[in-house]
Amino acid sequence: MPVYYCHDCASSMGELRDVCSSGPFSSTYQLDKYIKHTVPSSSYAIQSILDDTSATLYRNYIVNAAASGSVEFDDYGRKNIIYVASTGGIGTTFKNGRFVRSNNMIKVVLPSDPNKIHAFTDSSTNYSTAFCASCGKSIVY
Repeated sequence: MPVYYCHDCASSMGELRDVCSSGPFSSTYQLDKYIKHTVPSSSYAIQSILDDTSATLYRNYIVNAAASGSVEFDDYGRKNIIYVASTGGIGTTFKNGRFVRSNNMIKVVLPSDPNKIHAFTDSSTNYSTAFCASCGKSIVY
């Protein structure tokens, strides 16, 4: 079962200290992920696309997630950062090339790996409210 921490607790625990945001395109893997999340393609079963493909904005989403997001440790123990980026839309999700929903959240995965950290959009309708495992504060997950 996933475990969640609010931004304050995750920060004080050191879980946001090693978020790598200076070079979100420093590896082929990262560039491939950036292209996946900026160029629509029907070759993916599911794909989220950013509305604005600016490299600066993409990098800022990673920085903002680290500055404000909640931390999730998923069922496999991987650390992710979840950040509500907008009350409006910042992207869309497609399944097999067909529009599914608008997105207003950013999820940053592999935040501690400088060669694999990347971000993608998601919809807050896929999340709910959880409680910080440390302080009990209500957070979005």
